[in-house]
Amino acid sequence: MALIVAGLPIVAGIAGAQEGPAPEGPLAGAPPNLVAVLAAHSRDFDTVVAQSLAEGGEPREVARIAHLPDHAVRGAVSPDGRLLALNVPNGGSPSRPRGSLQILDLATGAETALGEGLDALGTPLWRPDGLAVIARLNAAFEGAAAVELVEFPVTGAPGGLRARFTDVLGAYPVAFDPEGRLLVVLIDARGSTLVREDGVEWELSAGVTRDWELSPTGSTLAFIEDSTVEGGRRFQARLKALDGSVTAAAEVSLSGQQLGVAWRAGSPAPTFGFEPGAAGASAQASSRRDGFDVPLAFSPDGAVLAVEAWTGQSFADHDEVRLAFVTASGRRVIAGPVRFLGWSAR
Repeated sequence: MALIVAGLPIVAGIAGAQEGPAPEGPLAGAPPNLVAVLAAHSRDFDTVVAQSLAEGGEPREVARIAHLPDHAVRGAVSPDGRLLALNVPNGGSPSRPRGSLQILDLATGAETALGEGLDALGTPLWRPDGLAVIARLNAAFEGAAAVELVEFPVTGAPGGLRARFTDVLGAYPVAFDPEGRLLVVLIDARGSTLVREDGVEWELSAGVTRDWELSPTGSTLAFIEDSTVEGGRRFQARLKALDGSVTAAAEVSLSGQQLGVAWRAGSPAPTFGFEPGAAGASAQASSRRDGFDVPLAFSPDGAVLAVEAWTGQSFADHDEVRLAFVTASGRRVIAGPVRFLGWSAR
């Protein structure tokens, strides 16, 4: 319990910041060179934009990425903030889409194709050195359905198989540990299991999990347990120590439900989003009068938190969801159907 309590003041200081309309001009407290990389959605294409949070004005358009009707790109910014890896659903059919892996240079808009046949719902994962991207493909192996995790070098060299899993409902690459070993969450008949590519496993839950985030030190995985209960679904924050001292997912004693995970650099504990009405002053600080924030990611220096700003009174009973950026002294809400892809700099 001490681990999560230590993190709650982050929620109070960041997600509970200024309410009301987005401020005009600079976002108070944002670093002057910080840029958020966004995807503005349209029916047949998404527009990648670079939004400086320290200056007002229109975002800079980087590229327009065509995709199948009513689908959307998924992406992640490279560790150095220069490149964007995109999974573009532009193959197959609208009912059975397939993605292509593309690298977008955020400075020039130049695009490089790396691979095809991706699971269209997968988000690319960057290798920590920024020299390659892990992508998820659905395949067949020895007559059985399989999920393959393929590593694609950004140089355009052929991809290489990093891991293969059969008889699973899903396999999700989530992070690399401090030694550079790939960590994958498997969801199968056992429930949810964290697997390191050398075969070490940690049980996370007997059911489904989501929103996985590895701590900056690589010692703890934070995630949300998504369970079915009478009357609907229940979302609960969980922690898992990876040092071998814990054999089951740690119980996190928080009131109400939680959704979303973001881990601030240097913090011993993550930030979770809370429904309005959660018990405790720190938990209440993550809600607003008109709704609540679901955390997505802290900026590299921890000064800004990207969130989904929900209106409504619960995860099940909500209305509008907007992208927003929050500091200790202000917030800016982004209008329209926009997704956050990562952080860069100008």
